Amino acid sequence: MAKLAGVSLALLLCFSVSWSVYADGVDRARGLILSGQRGDAIVVLDSLIATGGAGKDTQKEARFLRATLEGDGALFENRLKLLLKDGPDKQQSVWIHMNLGRIAFARKNILEAREHFQRALAAGKTEEGSLWVGLCQMILGDAPSAKSHLETAARSGNRAIRTRAHLALGDMYRYLGNLKDAIAWYEKGHEEENSPWAASCLFRKSECLEQRGDLIEAREALTELCSSYPQAYEVPLAWSRLNLDQETLSTAEDDEPVVTPREEKFALQVGAFTEEENAEELVTRLKDRGLSEIRVDKDASGLHRVMVGKFGSRSAAETLGESLLSLLESGYRIVPLSEN
Repeated sequence: MAKLAGVSLALLLCFSVSWSVYADGVDRARGLILSGQRGDAIVVLDSLIATGGAGKDTQKEARFLRATLEGDGALFENRLKLLLKDGPDKQQSVWIHMNLGRIAFARKNILEAREHFQRALAAGKTEEGSLWVGLCQMILGDAPSAKSHLETAARSGNRAIRTRAHLALGDMYRYLGNLKDAIAWYEKGHEEENSPWAASCLFRKSECLEQRGDLIEAREALTELCSSYPQAYEVPLAWSRLNLDQETLSTAEDDEPVVTPREEKFALQVGAFTEEENAEELVTRLKDRGLSEIRVDKDASGLHRVMVGKFGSRSAAETLGESLLSLLESGYRIVPLSEN
């Protein structure tokens, strides 16, 4: 009897320990995370997930916490997608979509990234969601939508979000050829105290000043960049640009006009058809994917060319082109607007 009682007690203790793992495992993992013991937290969560003995809500919470510890990479992405199937709450949904959006953005899959950021925005991530949606819209060539979202982000109480929006708005106006407004936004970004994007804003401001012929002011901006932000990655390039031709500078100082090359802009040709109906069919498919700045141009040979966007660089046009390849029968072509 004593032996039997001992076995029963052992089973009871074993059951109690198992129940404790299921009931308290998530809380214990949280405590380990807060104390910096990530490895131990991972062991607890992996054990809890593998046994499957906890309730549905506990399992869901365990999977969510485990995903936050994964870091970047394919495994992290897979965990995020599995979490979406769990029916996450609103706060978790925001976190999942923001991370999936960043992954897609890094891969230059801008349409997928925008979809995730829009879902995060709809779930309540107003400021950061607006920033990322605005960046996507800018790349996709939808300037009005980009402007609206980025201006929302520029009013954020979070300095990092706000000043990143300043930089993006400067880039957008620069690509549109509006150097005055571009410079104004870059100035907002670098004049704000402790702005994490100050050096980038100052460098791009100098490029705009140089582009419109204000070489003295451009040089002053570069000098300020090198002295105020010596660790910024733009500094080596700034030093090289400071070695401007002295004769050119003298010309500027004498108030003689300095002619600078006009910044070239590009469009994306995504199709060319003899029949207008086929061109319009492609336009419809592109609009279904969320693109808005689309037009059909008929050239001298009678071809109906489907054009998308207006970009300040080939790389920006290429990014959109790569994200649209699945829709295009004959690929895409980057066309200088001077040819269009």
